[in-house]
Amino acid sequence: MYPVDVRYMPIDPEQDENGEVTYIDAAVKAAETLVREYPRGDILIFMPTERDIRETCGLLEATLKNRGITILPLFVRLSWTEQCRIFRPAAAPKIIVAHRSILQLGKQCTHVPI
Repeated sequence: MYPVDVRYMPIDPEQDENGEVTYIDAAVKAAETLVREYPRGDILIFMPTERDIRETCGLLEATLKNRGITILPLFVRLSWTEQCRIFRPAAAPKIIVAHRSILQLGKQCTHVPI
């Protein structure tokens, strides 16, 4: 088992109501904050759609491109090999942007060669 810290960073209700910030923008901002505070830790972000996952990954790659962080999408339509990459050890910290329905994947990738 690995220790997990959960951080809840809600969107400012006023900004959300005025359309000044989207949940994708808020997730990217939260990831930037966590990378500054915990530069060696991995981050898991859940998104509701594949499109949101791809957009979030793109923004994270643009924002954190020189930080040496591996950014991995995770959704059902990815190949099995691509999905199981999240379980492989990496020299750099990882940010995994996953579909909220992918929670069962850990049980299915138990015999992934490393």
